[in-house]
This record gives sequence, C-alpha cells and structure tokens, in this order.
Amino acid sequence: MDFKYKITVFWYQDKNEGYWVAQTAELPACPGIGDTCQEAITDLIKALNDVYEHSKELGISMPEPLSTEPVRFRPFTRPQRKLPYRPLSKRRPAHHGDSSS
Repeated sequence: MDFKYKITVFWYQDKNEGYWVAQTAELPACPGIGDTCQEAITDLIKALNDVYEHSKELGISMPEPLSTEPVRFRPFTRPQRKLPYRPLSKRRPAHHGDSSS
C-alpha cells in the first residue's frame, strides 16, 4: 500500500535507554521504533501495512491524510550557540585562590 501520511521522527530518551520513534498524526497509536531513524521509519511502514491488512479484513477504511501538501525533508540540526567574542585584552583575569595575600 502506498501511504501518503506525513511522518514525524524524533529521539526519545528515558532513564535507561533512548531510541528513535516514527509516527503519523493520523495513527498516533501505531509508532515505529528503532535504533536509527531509518529503522524507525521501516518499522512504522511495517506497522501501517499490518493495520491496513487488518482494517481491510474488518471492512474499515484507513484514515485519509490530514494534509495533502508536499512534505520537504528538513534534517534536524541543533542551533549553533554563538558565544560572545571578547578580545583577550578585554577579558578579566581568572582569580585563583584567596586574593587577600
């Protein structure tokens, strides 16, 4: 089946482990999970195929995509934090130990 759902992929971290999760807004209770983004997406597609086959057996239709707009891939990048630049001559010297001696 050719699904036209927008897929959201994110990193989930709990106390002991972390993993990638892929899901659609149309079927949020049907996520894909993996050690990599690709594994999570592959797992999601397998899960969607299983849901499709099961819903077909029951005579239930799959939900329509919420959006028909084309989706552009936007890789996640952490924003670069810009540190303030101060010339060495303007920096305060580091204090070591007690300054009263």
